[in-house]
Amino acid sequence: MCSAHFQKSVVRIVERLLASVYYKMLQEEEIEKRKNAETPPAQTEAEMQELKRENSEMKQYVLALQGEVYGARLAAKYLDKELAGRYDVSPICYILYWREEMGG
Repeated sequence: MCSAHFQKSVVRIVERLLASVYYKMLQEEEIEKRKNAETPPAQTEAEMQELKRENSEMKQYVLALQGEVYGARLAAKYLDKELAGRYDVSPICYILYWREEMGG
């Protein structure tokens, strides 16, 4: 029961990670299109700074998602190996689910 929730959670995190990677690819395509178009140097510089800022934000976002995936895998592994058959897993699943849904 609890493992299925964590598997769904991991799938959801991986989907968000893939979406962010796809978004990054679209941004790179946009950069290539803009390189081919003629624009004034000041505008190009401003766009480049904005894209660098966005790139930095996306890198941080990807790192955060990778951390979430790693944590979810560890939690699922722990629950499968350590708690299965020893404890009533239901309250623990409820607490972990509640924390996840409340953003913690």
